[in-house]
Amino acid sequence: MAIAYYDRAAHDPSLDNFASLDEIERNQMNLAGDYQSSFALFRLSALWFSVKDFDSGRVLVQELEEQFPTKTPGNEFTQAARLFHNEMEQGKTPTEACNSVTSFLSQNYPDLNSHIGNWGVSVVGYTQLMELCPF
Repeated sequence: MAIAYYDRAAHDPSLDNFASLDEIERNQMNLAGDYQSSFALFRLSALWFSVKDFDSGRVLVQELEEQFPTKTPGNEFTQAARLFHNEMEQGKTPTEACNSVTSFLSQNYPDLNSHIGNWGVSVVGYTQLMELCPF
């Protein structure tokens, strides 16, 4: 079910972008769609890698690389997906791969939650970087 929901979040153009509270306060609402799509693609790739479907996961990493190249909003999740993939290829568990992703994001993008957290009362909020990786 999670794979179906993340796939829809990443690919369904009829879904509305919903800026986080921080994006609204920083007047960065135009970034909401990019971050929501890249986050969904990252989560989707991590789920595929975690069930050892490396082909499906790699397709999503390639999609991230094409849609969110270096120096574009959302590229943080392209880098995170590559790292997660590399960790899984080295035989790490999904939890160990997430620990590496969290460490990477903490060191390089400590404010990433400003784009992913606090999407409303009825929606999941991500207040800590460790919550971004699903394991």
